Amino acid sequence: MRNFSGTTNAGFFNAMVWQAGGHPYSTSKDGTKVTVKLTTDKGVQKFCDFWQKMIDEGLIETKTKDSSDDWYRSVGSGEFASVISAAWAPGMFLNNAPEGAGKWRIAQMPTWNAGEKVSSENGGSSLALMSSSKNADAAYKFMEFASTNSDAIMSRVDQGGFPADLKTMSNDKFLSQTTMVNSDGDTVDYFGGEKFNAEFAEAAKRVTSKFEFLPYDVYARSVFTDTVGAAYMGQTTMKEGVKAWQDKLVEQGKSQGFTVNE
Repeated sequence: MRNFSGTTNAGFFNAMVWQAGGHPYSTSKDGTKVTVKLTTDKGVQKFCDFWQKMIDEGLIETKTKDSSDDWYRSVGSGEFASVISAAWAPGMFLNNAPEGAGKWRIAQMPTWNAGEKVSSENGGSSLALMSSSKNADAAYKFMEFASTNSDAIMSRVDQGGFPADLKTMSNDKFLSQTTMVNSDGDTVDYFGGEKFNAEFAEAAKRVTSKFEFLPYDVYARSVFTDTVGAAYMGQTTMKEGVKAWQDKLVEQGKSQGFTVNE
């Protein structure tokens, strides 16, 4: 069994920094100025120091690419002792690592201070309507139905999705759910009878506010693997990776016409 699965993507990094109380990015109200202070932000430093120690002590799996076939095989076989992930993970585990059924349980994130109840977010999803759509009215009505109708929402929840509305998150059926329906239509008790949504709903209540993302976050994610991601893989240190990432983000911001502060 490998001790712990780390992940090599910017979404995970930002979520961990967010949970550590970090605020490395900000944009002025008029949208002209961007601040990138990854190298000096206390939350970033707190996470990097801890993560570097985990890497140095061999407590993190660093050789398997996150969400790859090999990664899911390790999830399914029980090779990973734990995985830090988000509320959208159950559906992905269900269909990509079916052999893991019964081996996993959900728990709250460890926190930095004893008794502290704090969490963050990692990712999400949305429904978008193209301006060129020939059936815009019908498409919008479907999106509205899928997003607001309780039966439509629960159909996605039954497959391991997580709702965006507070009404569903307080629904007894949602909170007491112990099984999911896989892509073949089979009902699976993946988490050994645990009411897993109750844990996710509790985590949602603990999310701290005020964290910001960069206005060019897509670019930031695209260059993460070669900078901080390299540190996850043991090819450089966390602090060196963060510095390399910040340099790229500052350069990109300036090239897009922003005034960038560090």
